[in-house]
Amino acid sequence: MTPSGEVADGPWRVSRQFRVAVLAGIGDLGAAAAAARLGSALTTAGLPLVDARAVPPGGLRASLQRAIATGIDLLVVEAVTSFDPTLVTGLRSVADQDPMIAVAQPRFAAAPQPQGSDRGTDTDYVLVPDRRCAYVKASALAAVGSGRDLRGQAVDDLVEPMMALNRVGFRVAVARRLIATHPEGASETSGGSLPEDWHPALARQRASAPALAEVLMGALNVQPDGRRAVAFDLSHAGPSHSGTTWLARALVGRAVARWRDLDIHVVATPAAFAFHFGDLGISVTRIDPADTRTVAALIRIGQPFLWKEFDAAARRAPVLVLFMLDTIGLDCQHDAPDELDALWRFCLAEADGVLFNSAFTGRQFARRFSLRPDMPALASLHSLDLDDYRLGPVPETPTDGAILLVGNAMPHKQLRETATLLAGASLGRPLTALGLASGAVPGVDARPSGSVTPDDMAALYAAARVVVYPSLYEGFGFPILDALAHRRPILVRDLPPYAEIAAGLPERANIHRYIDANDLLRLLAEPPVWTDERIAGPVRRWDDAGDDLRHVLDAALAGASRDRVVKRIDALRGRMSYMRARAFGDAVGADDLDRLAGLSGRMVQVGILWLGRHLPGTRRLLAAIHRGLDRLRGLGR
Repeated sequence: MTPSGEVADGPWRVSRQFRVAVLAGIGDLGAAAAAARLGSALTTAGLPLVDARAVPPGGLRASLQRAIATGIDLLVVEAVTSFDPTLVTGLRSVADQDPMIAVAQPRFAAAPQPQGSDRGTDTDYVLVPDRRCAYVKASALAAVGSGRDLRGQAVDDLVEPMMALNRVGFRVAVARRLIATHPEGASETSGGSLPEDWHPALARQRASAPALAEVLMGALNVQPDGRRAVAFDLSHAGPSHSGTTWLARALVGRAVARWRDLDIHVVATPAAFAFHFGDLGISVTRIDPADTRTVAALIRIGQPFLWKEFDAAARRAPVLVLFMLDTIGLDCQHDAPDELDALWRFCLAEADGVLFNSAFTGRQFARRFSLRPDMPALASLHSLDLDDYRLGPVPETPTDGAILLVGNAMPHKQLRETATLLAGASLGRPLTALGLASGAVPGVDARPSGSVTPDDMAALYAAARVVVYPSLYEGFGFPILDALAHRRPILVRDLPPYAEIAAGLPERANIHRYIDANDLLRLLAEPPVWTDERIAGPVRRWDDAGDDLRHVLDAALAGASRDRVVKRIDALRGRMSYMRARAFGDAVGADDLDRLAGLSGRMVQVGILWLGRHLPGTRRLLAAIHRGLDRLRGLGR
């Protein structure tokens, strides 16, 4: 570069003039008219056009030979391609900015795209020219054979001349910010065939991070109906209830009802989609996790626990919005997946927007990881309107009702420990535990969670005198809303997110906090009764939560960055390679037997993941096996 930023003179320059070859398809009678219109537009724009001709099938070769003989550049255009005349100025500038550029071409879209002040000449270097619109430098063509390679050309395209050019280092430059309109949109239609020895090079190009990023960025374009496609990622969910799926169901429902300018999809298995979203009908479309369809933005509900989950998300959309629910999976290190801290650090560095389900959760992530200062982020409480959680008519509280404990078998929930404590305390009331396997604690009516129907849940609350939620660590706390919606007082530990919930609840007087086991037993000796005391004030609803999500989503879409997508893909490839090496050993020098062993390991991995996600209790068993294997490896060192 010269000090002024201009490219220094090189031997292969654009000519001062250019011709246009308008390609006609077989039976296409409109090429001559298209050539006349285009020639008139380019001349009116003051461009140095020599002539614009319609080229019949088989005539492109002659146009290229004429370019070599006269030294005048050639703009090759299909008759159905349209663009603003100023695009040609941009292509000529791109073609001349690097002496080893032989062809400059724009990007393609199926419909006109807005082009504002950011229009520039940022380029990608590719191998194969696209005959829909390509500016060809006559000086580069002439440098490699004076037409010899063109005389042997078997097909009417730009591929064979470019092959000859590429063998000595010439490339095709794609001007990312210059858009031409073509009915086939962003699809690749070079129109030529490549010899076998070119396939590896083309495969490398198409698999590169810039090429994948270009495909993803194309998903930001509006669809023919004027909307963008947005998907909620529930690929990690099964056909069972959880706080994550309850949140997803509520937010998808709000999006369908209120985001009329977006086309809403859900990435989920058939069983999970039918279980959680079957009642939404045709207003939301399922995308199978194995489907490679791309969307403008992907909203992941729940933090990822496997690198493969984030890798799959990054391959589906150029804009990723994460709803992070808590840091429990990381802080409970005995159950934390391998490299989870690195995964979440990566997520918070590479996502385009993030929401937390409480200010407490946001602070926990900020304490453990650095949040990118420019990333749209918001603490968004779930709905605090009890009508959203009520499952039906609420009967009067039975004076002899049960103590209902709510949680699951994970250690931080403290459900088994609390059930055992209360069973030995002779409180004189029936004990029911929702979230434990039947028979887990003698004297306690234990019910596994996840598959409990709404009617069964309503019956459990109807039979309860008071609800106990003994968890030691939460990011939010849905059971608080469930209990209060059924007019049952709830006893909870004194945790930070509960203060946020209580602050927005008119019925907050029915939340009773305890510190330890003795405090809990003291409160249950004479259980609190429901009070109708209400604190006046606005009540947060799912519409408010949906608006929070839309605010972050819009900011993320507005800040969509191709450079960040390229960086994200490159970085993910490194992480995925590292994780594969950790899981399956060093693959350097692997022979066929080693590769078969690695494939077998991956098949086993898929089976283990399926079992852990879909069969209750399996995750805990697998975690115990994992810890045992770790101990054995430690003894062997």
